Amino acid sequence: MILQVYLAAIAGYVPSAIVQCLSAFMEACYIARQNAISAPMLDRFKDYVDKFHELRDIFITLGVRFSISLPRQHALAHYYYSIQLFGSPNGLCSSITESKHIKAVKEPWRRSSHYKALSQMLTTLMRMEKMSTLRRRFTERGTVMAGTTSSYMASIVFKDELVDEVTAACADEDVEDSGAVVGTPPTPSFTDIKLSSRTGMSLPFLFLPSYLISSTIEYEYPNELYSLSHHIGQPEFPLAFRQFLFETHHPDSQFTPDEHDCPQFEGRIHVHHSAVATFVAPSDLCGAGGLHRERIRSSPRFFGHPRRDTVFVVLDEDKRGMEGMVVARVLLFFSFKYRRRDYSCAFVNWFVTTDEKPDEDTGMWTVQLEHDELGERPTFQVIDINSIARGAHLLPVYGYSRVPEDFIHHDALDRFQSFFVNKFVDHHTFEFLGDSP
Repeated sequence: MILQVYLAAIAGYVPSAIVQCLSAFMEACYIARQNAISAPMLDRFKDYVDKFHELRDIFITLGVRFSISLPRQHALAHYYYSIQLFGSPNGLCSSITESKHIKAVKEPWRRSSHYKALSQMLTTLMRMEKMSTLRRRFTERGTVMAGTTSSYMASIVFKDELVDEVTAACADEDVEDSGAVVGTPPTPSFTDIKLSSRTGMSLPFLFLPSYLISSTIEYEYPNELYSLSHHIGQPEFPLAFRQFLFETHHPDSQFTPDEHDCPQFEGRIHVHHSAVATFVAPSDLCGAGGLHRERIRSSPRFFGHPRRDTVFVVLDEDKRGMEGMVVARVLLFFSFKYRRRDYSCAFVNWFVTTDEKPDEDTGMWTVQLEHDELGERPTFQVIDINSIARGAHLLPVYGYSRVPEDFIHHDALDRFQSFFVNKFVDHHTFEFLGDSP
């Protein structure tokens, strides 16, 4: 997990050569971890390994180490030819057998009497498997939720505190943000995104009063356009909404409509706190068909704080990576019906790339919040959620100074000026933002 944010944490704080060295190492590791590795990508892997071996001498130059002789790093030199001979490792690691050995041998041994322990260990493993299967079946039937006996007792003794904690932490549909999906995608580039469709939420307690179970639509919001705009504190929302209606029915229009050109809307708007994107990600945890699910949130309360996720919005499907996409921050998910057609949309503000190429040290693109022509207000727009590819992960560009100890990380998107587009957050994002086939 630390590798996902490590480069952004040290960029600007340590010499540039160290950042480039670690960036080359991570690039090589992520390429080797892919489900399928093409010949051009394998050549890139070799280039990054050579670059890493060249730059790692900086640690000796700066006195961090007196020599560099690490067995697992040395193994990188053999990957290029081994992948040619045997194919992609696809996440295979020598530590896998050790981790399985702990669960299958060490822990059952500790629970035995240590005398003729084999039969005792087999009995322990069999009972643990049965308990795991029983819990899974109970969970699927909805007869038990995640939690412990102590959490249930706490819910009885501290009932008021329970209600407050659950409302703040889990007022959304599901606390799980991602996971594998069973199914076969119609195409290798398949991506599907839908507004949240669950009728309940998974909470870390055994029993909850029925009024804490939220539905797909968040009913505490007004349904009328201008009332909703006032409720969420976004005065730009009505115009952006009406411009979306105009552009939907006039796709060939060459100008941005003003308020007088846009149609009026008298219908009802329904707010959602999340959307679920399903896409092909065979290099990550996925189902048999390679499908992976990711939940994108835009909620005023998530574990006590607002959460407005960022996403990749596709502008040109013919261009790869960031050349055909932009990053946006979702301020609101909503649905409505207009002229007998159902729409699922998002109200977003845009980020723009600060340079034409990725950062030289980290290899990541940098973006900053887009503003209007006067540079005073962020730009807003209503988009169809089908233009969203998946969630994006932004890391602040911290610069040369330390972050204050009292800094609250929930405000990072509002407090920092520029951000790295983190391609190391998972393996699908690394491939998704790649500029080579």
